[in-house]
Amino acid sequence: MHRPRRARGFTLIELLVVVVLVGLAIGMAMPRFVRSFEAAQLRLSVRTVVRMHHYARNTAIMEQQSAALMFDRQTGRVTLVVVPLARPERASAFLELPPEGMFDRTREEIPVEGPRVRAEERVQRQLEDGIFIVEFDTEFPVQEVDDVYWINYWPNGMCDAYTVRLEDRSRDRRATLRVEAVSGRIEVEYD
Repeated sequence: MHRPRRARGFTLIELLVVVVLVGLAIGMAMPRFVRSFEAAQLRLSVRTVVRMHHYARNTAIMEQQSAALMFDRQTGRVTLVVVPLARPERASAFLELPPEGMFDRTREEIPVEGPRVRAEERVQRQLEDGIFIVEFDTEFPVQEVDDVYWINYWPNGMCDAYTVRLEDRSRDRRATLRVEAVSGRIEVEYD
């Protein structure tokens, strides 16, 4: 006697159960994935600031010129500019250099007391999307104009001491970067 062959396959209910289970798994994993992605963006932005710091310091030392890192709080840009100095006494003029519109005018001559100095933009990097500069602190309060902060780097390897705090859009993750003036050592702390 032959048994009737049963059709192979899945019933509609079995398929719906599988779809619901897969949907639940994705729903539970998605927030973790988003948090992981945001944390990665913060780490990438921290690396950007650290690399720009090292590049600015090395540029000032190797080329024996004054350099500056410009932090634009509104756009999230970090820009390295170099001011070639024909005479060492011009370094004090650069210390007082106002950065207003610096990102737009770095290839133009910028007026300072005495001879005019030409600032040259070297490198510009953007912080990752959703990462913001929420706090900036330096010993020199004059180094901020319209949410643009700048840090001087000198040919002797020194720079202005500063602290910059980055935060993600959800304000769940923060990183604080502290730079020492004499050694140029940078310390990163995640909150």
